[in-house]
Amino acid sequence: MWLFAKGFKRLRWVLEFGVQRNPHSSNGPGDGTHSKTWETLFGPTTSMDGTTMVKVSLSIDVPDVAAAETFFTEGLGFETVRQEPPSLIMRAGTLEVWLLPRAEGSIAVRDTDLSRSYRRHWTPIHLDIIVDDLEAALARAISAGATQEGDIVTGEEAAIAFCVDPFGNGFCLIRE
Repeated sequence: MWLFAKGFKRLRWVLEFGVQRNPHSSNGPGDGTHSKTWETLFGPTTSMDGTTMVKVSLSIDVPDVAAAETFFTEGLGFETVRQEPPSLIMRAGTLEVWLLPRAEGSIAVRDTDLSRSYRRHWTPIHLDIIVDDLEAALARAISAGATQEGDIVTGEEAAIAFCVDPFGNGFCLIRE
């Protein structure tokens, strides 16, 4: 479902999907060493139209989980939920965010030579964080280590600050 943010010319999408559960699969963090099942990692599922609905969470690779926890709590207001060593689970509103320790230079995609880099990089997926006070949220994020990229862009009814976290990931702070 596509929604148009009036006066700002940006698209937001809401993803709703059903995932057919495979009881024989291992759905760990992507390094092949995790043996927990989907239900163990993400809790109970809800049946919907013959498929299994699984909640959506976000995983962020970071070189240092403790530093990432500090940034996301102090800079963006995320809440630490629990540790699943060596990972950490945080919450941002209703979104569960997993911080996964991955070394700089380690293989990012199986069967390729693509390696992880925590310099500024482009990715087709990023966080949009909706805030009431854009200037205060931006100051908080910058004081915790974020970098603002360009000026705040203001439309008729909204404003956006393009930023990057200390791990090279872009994110936006948005006042609607």
